Amino acid sequence: SIWFESSQDLVLSQTDQFDIPYNEGIPEEFHIEVENHWHMTAETVDQAARSRIAALMVVDTMKERMKIDLLNAEGWMGMRARGSFGRLEGWIQFEPGSPAPDAYRDTPAAAEAIMCAKDPEAVMIFY
Repeated sequence: SIWFESSQDLVLSQTDQFDIPYNEGIPEEFHIEVENHWHMTAETVDQAARSRIAALMVVDTMKERMKIDLLNAEGWMGMRARGSFGRLEGWIQFEPGSPAPDAYRDTPAAAEAIMCAKDPEAVMIFY
């Protein structure tokens, strides 16, 4: 599963075609047959000089299922995952300058962070 947030409206599209045919520009004797792959594009509706798009993706298997809770705070999207590995939480800022989520506000430089995460042992801030 994949979730998106942005400071602007988004249009999502997907195709099973390559932008450029897989073997284009390669001598014929080196061509190989490959199945089409799925490709996704996220675009802002309006043009902007600058934009930030946040994406959260979860890949699980039938062997290990995770419980996912989506989280939100002003200008941030987050996710809490629980499974046999324990409990993890992560956040991505999609509105520059938004105050850090509550659990991170007392962390030095949290106001400048664009990503943050924690597990039972640690709180991490990423720039």
